[in-house]
Amino acid sequence: MFTIKNVSVNAIIICVMIFPLTSCDHATTELISDNSQQKVTITFAATTGAVSQYEKLITTFESQHPDIRVELLAMDGELPDYERLTSQADTLVLGSAVSAENSHLFLDLTPLMPNEDFSPDDFWPNSLQGCQSGDKQAGLPVSLNPSLVFYNKNIFDQKNVAYPQPSWEWDEFKNTVQLLSDTSGTEPVYGFVDNSAGFILRPETHALLGTNKTPAEVGATLDWYLELARSGEIAIPGVNIEEKTNDLVRGNQAAMWVGTLSGFSYDLQGLDFEVGFVPFPTSSRSEFGSNPVSVSCAMVSAGTGYLEASWTWLNFLSHNSVGISSGFPANLAAIEDSPEWVSQTPERQTAIRGALQGGWYGWVKYDFTPIAQAFQKSIQSGQRLADLLPTNLSLLALERDIPEVEHTPQAVMAPEPTPLPKTEKAENALSAVYFADPGLHDNRNVLALAEEFNLTNPEYYIEIVTERGMDFVNINSNEYDIKNYDCFLAPAATVSYHLEEINQEGSFLQNIYSLDPFLDLDENSVLSDLDPDLVTLLQVDGSLYGIPQTINPLFVYYNANLLQ
Repeated sequence: MFTIKNVSVNAIIICVMIFPLTSCDHATTELISDNSQQKVTITFAATTGAVSQYEKLITTFESQHPDIRVELLAMDGELPDYERLTSQADTLVLGSAVSAENSHLFLDLTPLMPNEDFSPDDFWPNSLQGCQSGDKQAGLPVSLNPSLVFYNKNIFDQKNVAYPQPSWEWDEFKNTVQLLSDTSGTEPVYGFVDNSAGFILRPETHALLGTNKTPAEVGATLDWYLELARSGEIAIPGVNIEEKTNDLVRGNQAAMWVGTLSGFSYDLQGLDFEVGFVPFPTSSRSEFGSNPVSVSCAMVSAGTGYLEASWTWLNFLSHNSVGISSGFPANLAAIEDSPEWVSQTPERQTAIRGALQGGWYGWVKYDFTPIAQAFQKSIQSGQRLADLLPTNLSLLALERDIPEVEHTPQAVMAPEPTPLPKTEKAENALSAVYFADPGLHDNRNVLALAEEFNLTNPEYYIEIVTERGMDFVNINSNEYDIKNYDCFLAPAATVSYHLEEINQEGSFLQNIYSLDPFLDLDENSVLSDLDPDLVTLLQVDGSLYGIPQTINPLFVYYNANLLQ
């Protein structure tokens, strides 16, 4: 019987039976001008997993701009050191918005935007705000990932409630929550599960403060949400319930919830009901947008010595990054060619378009933490929200502080290492395909290890794949990896879930190869160097189905001042 220990295993290596070891074919604006006829070289930092895709894009760019050469610098999957990175690269893409703390590291692009080759109208509404820091345009949006309201169609059908439509408003949302909620049984059904206290109302709160509403007026307008949360019709994990959103969704206890498409495909695989989604509700006050959207931004280092060349590359990148960054293109014209977009049904495309059209990026400039804290305390204590909101509540008071830093980094060239010679596969070699997820591997090291192995073991051939196919629905799923690769790294939590379910279905283990035959032949067993408890986590009925690779130990922290 499989049990979960109180140990956090980050990742394990899994081998699948689909392809066992058989042969297969598989700065500022006053910096030096670069208008001269001399060819300019700028550096661009990209994640290791996207290097090959950017190489193709760079080839196209250089053919259109023969006076500019782009030198590609590969970043590993670790959390980047932005101070160091902006001292190495003229340009880079961040997988997030620009934090206030790092704003000084990036050039303000505002003076460059009147350029005749650039138009703000090329981007989804408000998306340029996602790459701002204060009043500074610190980057250009490359890709967008909207939050959406997902819903369980079975619960709607059982209650005979019409599915929500992309144009719905707050009154419809409130009525739908009340119609779907059933808190009378031992397993209540919540009409809506929010991410945090008042999260779904962030855009509406922004709109109210944008019209200079007082704390009393804000509290009175949003009080309906608090009443539904206190009655249990709206559930908020960690605030009025203990369960997690994913558990409620899997248990058919969440009629509606907030999520993203990438999070849905990764965290909620194998649901036994059909799921729909719509944008956030709107109101007449939604001039700032109504739908939260996260953003990836392309930036220019504040220390670049090649301002015009860097801007030319960045402008090109913001219009031509289809299929490279996750999410949907920030460029309006590029959406139709996006693999993520093409993979959606017309119904879902309508919902996604509505969410992007009504994109809200107020979370970038404003810190809504004080409002979230007031919501939580009001729900838990029963106090009026108006009495708990800050007395000086305003958009100005919520603005994130931008630290003043005099230092600006100087971009430098970072030489690329000489690539290793490619080992050719022997005619009769047994081969296997290993997927090296760039988010979990240093792929330079993985490729080097594979080359070394292939060179010293000519009877075998290991092929390393670093990019998944662009099936957006399954791009983060174990099912996709099982069908396409012989071995891969998987989060232990995801695998543990499948292993727990084997008594009900057993389908997962039918596709995963037991490692026992290999261990029986291994005189110096790899398991002798591993903690037995970690190995036990990945065993079923004594058979081993994965090898632990990384762990994340849990610690108890203490406040030394309080203990004194």
